[in-house]
Amino acid sequence: MLIPLFMCLFLWKNSGNLFISLDGNFGLVRKKNSGKSTLPPKHAERIFVEDDKVRGTYVEGPGDAQVSRTKDCSNFQAGTNIRSKNKAANLDVTGVFGSCCRHGVPHTFINMHKGEGLGYSLYVLDKLLEQVRGSDVKLHVLYDIACILEKHIKGKADATRNVDDVSLAVPIFHIYGHKSSCHVRYSTRWLPGFGLTDGEEMERMWAFMRRFSFTTKEMTPSHRIDLLTDGLLHYRRRKVSDIDLTLARNFEKARSISESTKVDLEAAQRILHVTVSDIDEWITAEKEHFHVTNEADEPMTKEEKYVLLLQSIDSITQSLCECEDADARNGFSQQLNRLKAEAKRHERDIGINRRWQKMDQIFKVHQMSLERKKKEKILMQLHKQAMDYRFIQNLQKKYSDGQAIANRLVKNLLRASKNMKRSISDFNKSNFTNRSGNLPDQLSWSDICDPMAELFKKVGCGSQVTMNDHIPTTERQHLMDARNRMLRAEEELQITECEMLSVLNALSEEYDLLVAATGSNPVMQKGLLLALKKKACNTRIQFSEAHNLFSKYISTSAVPHHLKHHMPIREVTEQEMDVVELDDPDEDSDEES
Repeated sequence: MLIPLFMCLFLWKNSGNLFISLDGNFGLVRKKNSGKSTLPPKHAERIFVEDDKVRGTYVEGPGDAQVSRTKDCSNFQAGTNIRSKNKAANLDVTGVFGSCCRHGVPHTFINMHKGEGLGYSLYVLDKLLEQVRGSDVKLHVLYDIACILEKHIKGKADATRNVDDVSLAVPIFHIYGHKSSCHVRYSTRWLPGFGLTDGEEMERMWAFMRRFSFTTKEMTPSHRIDLLTDGLLHYRRRKVSDIDLTLARNFEKARSISESTKVDLEAAQRILHVTVSDIDEWITAEKEHFHVTNEADEPMTKEEKYVLLLQSIDSITQSLCECEDADARNGFSQQLNRLKAEAKRHERDIGINRRWQKMDQIFKVHQMSLERKKKEKILMQLHKQAMDYRFIQNLQKKYSDGQAIANRLVKNLLRASKNMKRSISDFNKSNFTNRSGNLPDQLSWSDICDPMAELFKKVGCGSQVTMNDHIPTTERQHLMDARNRMLRAEEELQITECEMLSVLNALSEEYDLLVAATGSNPVMQKGLLLALKKKACNTRIQFSEAHNLFSKYISTSAVPHHLKHHMPIREVTEQEMDVVELDDPDEDSDEES
């Protein structure tokens, strides 16, 4: 069994939270001319999945998917099968896709044979859902393009894959390469349940694993898998042996952030005269804004659709008259005939006996109504773009010029301003003249750069940002960030406390298994018996150290009673001294049985 063996043993339980990070690495390649293997890897599928289990169904099959670079919010290599032909022409394996828990314990790894398509992440996700099915474990998955992965899952019906069973988020550093809507919907600082998890554990693991690339790129397939597996097993052993120190650091960090943020919030509330409920309302309004869809647009009437159709007929007719290419004229003619037939159907439905002309009063009335709705729609789009621009602008102020995050935000800011200018140009192209005075005939940048402008309120936008208008936008954003940070820190304290108890339970269960193994076989070889006894001794020592460390942060009464009974802390080293003396005292105590 692949997944249970390398799931983080200290967190794997029938209930609770399981955090998994996904990422691909294009440095761990293998050259085509590096030879062939006659035998399978000695480690088999301890960590790496066989290529045939992924190909066909998930990669280069119906489950494979690529990301549109023009429509989506990031320019990361994740999610696309495109890779430079010059780089990949001589490669048999173009990289490695992997996953690990939030403490860095390796989980599942897959060889990539082209770009980092969504098929690899879907494979890992399906295996995770299969593993937690029937339990109360809440699965949290962090991926560079979680927004795109969620869209793909929702758009593709699959009875075995329910996105409602998974909380998807973008790692804390990669989120700055996304749109502002992704910051609110997928950032671990805005999503409840993630605590202070940053999701960048895979990047730390890649920093360790990249040192193998100079060797593994010249190895045969089986030897390469064995060496990479050895490296991951070593990395796993380090993470598991230091889990008590890791949890203690997480607890200290979360407590420090919670206390400092509470002080800052209390001071700001006194100065600005706001309450916690006000800040929570701002956060809710911000989330609601980025969940708005075009479904709220005012629908067109039948007459307006008819006018739009007549305008299309005039446009195609003009193009047909100006076109000289025979094939193009044939295409325009076919399109014109379809539009005329559709216009006749509309005339029958509406009851029009004579086709409307541009000079007809009824045509002008509905044309003006259509242009008004078009301008209102552009204004609502501009309001959303202005909110995006303001959100990124406030984020940029938190970072110094030259920082990697600041550079990403500058690019996003330029892209947002370009979209706003394009929308302004579309608005100004309209021939609609507003006699009521509700909408301007022309727009400029100063009219729409502020999402709280009166212009947006005329079309039903901006209501969510009118609360506490006396508070500057920058201060409001600072208060929302501080509130989110405090909530995530409090969640982290709860998550870490549960993980501390899980560590103690796991050590207890491991010790019980070792004791049972030493007594189950009376004819066991002496060397194996001594090895099991020493492993039991090391487990008791590890429990003692973890118990003493965790007692500073969690109540002693919270530790299950049977742990104290099975492992008296003061008797650990005395009872096992006879076993320890039989072995080399310099031997690695973390050696796996």
